[in-house]
Amino acid sequence: MQSTTLPAGAKSPSIRRYTGGQALWVTLSVVCLALFTSYFRNVVHFSVPVLSANDQMAFVSDGARIIHGQLIYRDFFQFVTPGTSLFYAFLLRCFGVSLWIPDLSMVFLAAVTSLLIAMSAATILRGYFAALPGLLFAGFVLWGSLDATHHWYSTVLVMGAMLALLKGSDLRHIAVAGTLCGLAASFTQSTGAAALAGFVVYLLCRSSQDRPRAGKSWRPVLLLCVMAAIIFLAVNGYFILAVGVKRWTYCMITFPIRYYSTMPINGWRAPWLDFVSHLTGLIKWIGVPFNYLVVPFAPPVVLWKILRRSGADTGESSNRLLLISITAIALFLSVASSLTLKRISSISPPALILLAWLCSKQSKASAATAWVLGAVSVAIALFLPLRVQTAHWNFVDLPTGRVAIANPVHAELYSWLAKHTEPGEAYFGSMSIAFPLGLYNPAPIDYVVPWAYTRPKQIDATIAAIDKYKVRIITVPAFDTRGTYNQTSNPFQVFQNYLRHHYRLVNTFPSGDTAWERVDAMPQAILK
Repeated sequence: MQSTTLPAGAKSPSIRRYTGGQALWVTLSVVCLALFTSYFRNVVHFSVPVLSANDQMAFVSDGARIIHGQLIYRDFFQFVTPGTSLFYAFLLRCFGVSLWIPDLSMVFLAAVTSLLIAMSAATILRGYFAALPGLLFAGFVLWGSLDATHHWYSTVLVMGAMLALLKGSDLRHIAVAGTLCGLAASFTQSTGAAALAGFVVYLLCRSSQDRPRAGKSWRPVLLLCVMAAIIFLAVNGYFILAVGVKRWTYCMITFPIRYYSTMPINGWRAPWLDFVSHLTGLIKWIGVPFNYLVVPFAPPVVLWKILRRSGADTGESSNRLLLISITAIALFLSVASSLTLKRISSISPPALILLAWLCSKQSKASAATAWVLGAVSVAIALFLPLRVQTAHWNFVDLPTGRVAIANPVHAELYSWLAKHTEPGEAYFGSMSIAFPLGLYNPAPIDYVVPWAYTRPKQIDATIAAIDKYKVRIITVPAFDTRGTYNQTSNPFQVFQNYLRHHYRLVNTFPSGDTAWERVDAMPQAILK
C-alpha cells in the first residue's frame, strides 16, 4: 500500500504499520457486522422474512409486472430509470415470486456497501481508523435505511466508480468508472448524472496539476462520458424507443421536477415530517442528527482543508481526498431537494470516510470522540437485531410465503385480504399488498394519493383499467390531507366518486385503511 502524505506538523493517531493482514481483518469485520445486523433485522428466527411496507416493495412489484408481460413507462408508471425494476424482475424470474427477494437484496446491498467503504477508506486511512466508517455505517446508517430501493443500488455503483478512480486515473480505470456511472444512472438518473459531473470535475482538477499533458486533458473526460453514455443507452434505449422520447422524458424529467415534491414527504418539509411521523424510539435522537450533520458538512470541510494545503501537497493523498469529497458532494446534491433519513443515509458512505479522516488528523480528544461514536454505532448494530428477534411477531401465511408482521393491525389487514382474494386476481390499492398476496394490478399506478403527485390522466387510465378487468377488491390507505391540496381541483375526489358509485365498503381496519368490493363483479383470475 502507498503511504499517506500528511501536512507538516500534523498529528495523526492513526499512523501505524498497516499490514495486509490488518486490512483484511478490518474489511472482514465491518462486512460481517453489516451482514449480521441487516440479516437478523430482515429475518425472524432464521427462516421467516419480515414483511416490509417500504419503498422496496414498489420496485419488486414492478419486477413482477415485468415478468408478467407489462412494459414499464407504457403499461405502468415509474419516474426513475428501469435498473431496479429490471434487476428485481431478473431475480423473480430466477428464484420465483418470494418475499425473501427484497429482504435478502438489502442484506446483499449492506454487505457490498460495507466492503466498498472499507476498500475506499484503506486508500487514505491507516491503522484501525480504516474500520471507523464501516462501523458508523452498520449502526447509524443502516438503522434508518434498510430499504432496497434505487438509491442504494445507484450508490453502490457510484462507490465502485469512485474506488476505480482511487486506484488510478489511467484510461482503464476511467473506462470502468464511466461504465459504472452509466449503470448508476440506469438505477437513479439524478444520482448517476451528479456522480458523472463530479468525476468530470475531478479529472479536470487532476489534469490542471499535470501541465505538460494539459493539452490531452479532454481525453479522459471524453472517455468517461462516452462509456457512461454507451452503457446508459444500452440499458434504457429499448424503453426510449418503445414508449417514445416524449413519454420517456415526461417520466424521467418532467414529473420529477414538477410533481414529485407535491407529496409532503418528498418536499422541503420532508426532514421534519420524517422525524415526527415515521421515526420512533430513542435512537432517532442520535441517528438523525448524525446523518444530517455528517453528510452535508463533512465533505465541504475536507474540501476546504485540501484547498488550503494544495500549494504544499499535490500528492496522491490530496487527490484521493479530493475525489471522495467531490463524490460525497455530488451524491448529496442528487437528493438535496427531498431529504429524508432513508435518502440521506443511502448516499452517506463517502461522507463517513471523510469524517474518519478528519478525526484521524485532529486532536486526541476528537479521535476519542469518534471512537465513542463508533462504539455507540456498533452497540446499535447489535441491539437492533436482538430487539427484532425477541419482539412479538404476528405470523401470516401468504401466497408468496410465511411472513412476520410486527403491527397486529397490519397483520389483520393482510389476513383478511388473503381470505378474500385469490392469487392472480386483479386488484388495486397498494404495492405493498399486491406483491405479497400474488395479486395482479392492471392499473398504470400502484395507488392514488390526494396530492398533485397523482395526475388526472393517471386517474382516468386507472378507472379504465379497473373497469376493463372488473377489479373486485380495492383498498384505500388512510391519508392525513389537512392543508395539502385544493379540494375543488383534487383528482383524488374523482377516484373517490367512482369508488362510491361502483363499490361498496366491506371493511374499515383500525389503521384507517378501507376495503371496497365491486357491486357487479365476481372473482376473476388474471394470472395463470
